[in-house]
Amino acid sequence: MSVRIIIQNNLGVNIEDIFEKILYKLYIEEKFSENYNKQKEIINKENSKYNFPEDIDKNFICPISYDIFYDPVITSDGQTYEKMEILRWFMEGNETSPLTGKKLENLEIFPNIILKNIINDWKKQYLK
Repeated sequence: MSVRIIIQNNLGVNIEDIFEKILYKLYIEEKFSENYNKQKEIINKENSKYNFPEDIDKNFICPISYDIFYDPVITSDGQTYEKMEILRWFMEGNETSPLTGKKLENLEIFPNIILKNIINDWKKQYLK
C-alpha cells in the first residue's frame, strides 16, 4: 500500500515529483554513507597489517583523508584522491578541486593504477 499526497498549489509545481526526488536523494546518500563506512573499515583493516614509517611519502597520502591511498583516482584537473573521499566531496555538492579550489571541468574520475601499484609494492616491505 502506498500513500499518495496531493497538494494543490498555484505555481504549477508537481510537489509529488519534488518529494520523490528528495526521498531518492536521501536514499542514495544513506547507501553511500553505508558503503563509505564499509570501505573505511576495509582500509583500516588492510593498513593494520603493516608497520608504516612516520615519514611516508606525501604522494602516497590522500589530501582529503590524510590516509595512505587504497584506491587512488584522478580527477579532471590531474589531482589524485582516495576514491571514496572524492566521491563524498562530490556528493556534498562540491564541483571544485579540494586542493586548488578551482572549478573542475567535469566530475569524472579515473583509477590511478600506476600509483596504486607503486604503493602496493612499497607496502610489502612494511608487513608485520
